[in-house]
Amino acid sequence: MEKIENLINIIQNYIEQKSFSEEIRQQILKESNDIVESIYQNLFTKKEILLNDLNFLNLDENKMFDLDGNFVNDYSRDYYHFKCFLNALLNDYELKIFIDNHKNSKLVDSTLLKCYEAIVRLFNCYFYFWSCNRHYVHRSEIEKIITLLENYEVVLIKEFDSKFTVNKKTRYNLEDEPDEYIISFDELQITIYMSGDIAGYIYTGLYDHTPIFDFLTSIKKGLIIGFPQDIQELFWRPSEDKSDTSLFSEFSHSDLLDLIVKKLRNLNLKNIHNFRDEASIDIILNEKGYKIGIQVEVNNDIKDTTKKHTFTKLIKSQIQDARRIPGLDKYIILFCIDLNIKSYDTKLRMIFSQLEQMNDDFFTYITPGNLVEFFSN
Repeated sequence: MEKIENLINIIQNYIEQKSFSEEIRQQILKESNDIVESIYQNLFTKKEILLNDLNFLNLDENKMFDLDGNFVNDYSRDYYHFKCFLNALLNDYELKIFIDNHKNSKLVDSTLLKCYEAIVRLFNCYFYFWSCNRHYVHRSEIEKIITLLENYEVVLIKEFDSKFTVNKKTRYNLEDEPDEYIISFDELQITIYMSGDIAGYIYTGLYDHTPIFDFLTSIKKGLIIGFPQDIQELFWRPSEDKSDTSLFSEFSHSDLLDLIVKKLRNLNLKNIHNFRDEASIDIILNEKGYKIGIQVEVNNDIKDTTKKHTFTKLIKSQIQDARRIPGLDKYIILFCIDLNIKSYDTKLRMIFSQLEQMNDDFFTYITPGNLVEFFSN
């Protein structure tokens, strides 16, 4: 979500510039509260818990002594905890949207989707706890996640190539409830220490969370299956020489759409809707229970952009617009652009890099070199 990402970037700039003050801190707090209030319906974590986290972050000022022995506020650490909270919030939001978009979709096996949801919610408990050590996680939430993963342990190994184990220890609890849960996915481990029925501490032993994100990304990539991949492979061919992309200077946008529709119909795909005047989508293909959007970008699309309204912003805006189309399972962007025009080549390299960083399975894109053969034959 753009609001969360923008605030994370603002906080990071404050940290780098060492611009620390109570006034800025309160502004960050207010904006964080506003974000939670505006998106809580699209989160798995309850609004009251998140607002309590922010309240604790506000009260729990990190204090240290100056050279004269006086207390001073170390706002840099406060900023860091707000940033961690917003990152956890972003993960929570993106997971909820992803799950809601795919619950009734034939794109994702429902069992795999449940496993993915359980794993991400488990690690998100850790991310929230990392930002605020008073984050509320009840034993029932932990047990629910563990029970589901235990039931699908074979699936985790077969489909996600990940060995799941859980070790429950009871030491001090008079009611024989576990005091400690040690949950492992291969070498990745998360430990939850209980205080009664509430998580008192959640620990992974990692300061750099890259291994966690790499693991979650690998799980997510194993979810999308079926027909959309076939359509993607229909367009994609081994990359041709850059000079061959000159053919995209010879075709108009309308010509390219006509050619795509013709080739799809030749494959006996008939439920095709052509939206020539739509800004974010050119073709919608409804086949075999899937709804796939296709957007064609041509030379004029990149030519008409400005410094203020860049091609990158245009593409990202189109992706967000496509995401709002009810029931759309996959969005495929075809960059039918002549790479012999140097400025176009440079801009495309930049946008491809940014699209890769988004790491979003809702959309995929195909480069000009990989499209030449499809439009040549």
